[in-house]
Amino acid sequence: MPDSPVTAVLDGQQRLTALNVGLRGSLAAKEPNKWWNNPNAFPVKRLHLDLLHEAKPDEEGEIYRFEFLTEERSVTPEVGDIASVGFKVENFDRKNMKKLEANWPKVAETLRLTVRLAASFGLSRDTLNADSALLTVAYYIHKKGVTDTYLTSKGDAEDRTVIKNWLIRSLIKPGIWGSALDVLLSALREVVRSDDNGRFPVAAIEHEMRVRGKNLAFTNEEIEDLADRRYGSRDLFGLLTLLFPFIDTRNQFHIDHIFPRTVFHANKLKALGLSVEEIARFQALKECLPNLQLLQGPDNQSKSGQMPAQWIANTYKKDEERKDYIARHLLDGVMTDLNGFEAFYKERRKRLFERIVEVLNQTAPAV
Repeated sequence: MPDSPVTAVLDGQQRLTALNVGLRGSLAAKEPNKWWNNPNAFPVKRLHLDLLHEAKPDEEGEIYRFEFLTEERSVTPEVGDIASVGFKVENFDRKNMKKLEANWPKVAETLRLTVRLAASFGLSRDTLNADSALLTVAYYIHKKGVTDTYLTSKGDAEDRTVIKNWLIRSLIKPGIWGSALDVLLSALREVVRSDDNGRFPVAAIEHEMRVRGKNLAFTNEEIEDLADRRYGSRDLFGLLTLLFPFIDTRNQFHIDHIFPRTVFHANKLKALGLSVEEIARFQALKECLPNLQLLQGPDNQSKSGQMPAQWIANTYKKDEERKDYIARHLLDGVMTDLNGFEAFYKERRKRLFERIVEVLNQTAPAV
């Protein structure tokens, strides 16, 4: 970023007050249609910046999206936390506003690099269920002083993989980016600040998370739930990228139904002699993880309503290529019709469960 002056334009007292509140604390205003003596009538709100909303330039600078949100509604980071990527705003005064102004170009570039790194993992507005998770990565990128080359450098590939695995595991694990978020972020920022090994300090970070009741180890019940993840879940894409790490998420991938939705229409299933209960079960299973995979955009479009075995045979002409694709995607036993679908589903779910255990419950090296 150039070292040109940066000026924040606030065209009114309300916006100045909002920034003041955003940097220093919170506000509480009465909700409509609630009685004054209702303890929920005055929810506490803090100012948040939408990291995934691309800043739009205009003739006077760049426009960012801010919003006051309650903790329950927020998946975006607080403005106070954003400011502390590069320094800590302890008091809202002229000196610290000068500090914020001087540091903003570097902070803004750090945030852009962080979002681009997350995008290279396949994460987007639709699949990132807590923007605040990016802040620890942003602290690290800021301290490391990386440039655009970090996103593609072979020398940093292992570091990026460590970040990806930690980030997605933290997004999948329930309750990590919920309560006591400001305390957790401050603690993780201190871990990053005090580490000098030049790599993402995942062991120290996970240790600090465990101390604060944010353990990234998954229980058997949570893994069972992940093995049945349904299409449309915001953490599903990230889960699939961890289960199939050979997929290059820098390209566009879609979540594909292995057995296409079109073959599960009630009339088609009825014609196969299935009962009403069996039809309902098949229609539920088709939306779950064992019937889902990641396909590149063009492949997903070409597959369309084809049965999996037919599409594989048409796409991979050589027997060796077909076997490799089937093995890598855990598609053994895939067929050209729905006969045996339930057996295929159960077997693939079993193998996916084993892989989830292997991938998600990896123990970080000792601190």
